[in-house]
Amino acid sequence: QQSLKAVHQGKISPAQFKGHYTIEILEKLDPMAVFNHLGPDAILLCWEPFNKSCHRRIVAEWLEAKLGIIVPELNRRRDESLPYDAQKLPYVKKADRK
Repeated sequence: QQSLKAVHQGKISPAQFKGHYTIEILEKLDPMAVFNHLGPDAILLCWEPFNKSCHRRIVAEWLEAKLGIIVPELNRRRDESLPYDAQKLPYVKKADRK
């Protein structure tokens, strides 16, 4: 939660957030257990728009890498989704607004 807030405030980069999220959350989990718990028809949801930096894509890419599966965005083909590292933030810090 604090790492996500730091990204929104521009204190850390999305890449740093991805590293923190992966180490602090995902790497403590068993990907197959997560997949089995969610089920094959699960949908990962988030408020961020399509192809904007979002933890949903981090989780999807983690499951893809660990399990060799494809996790598309809802109503999109997988090849339409940018990798998390190529996505842009969906907002601008207040200090940067004109």
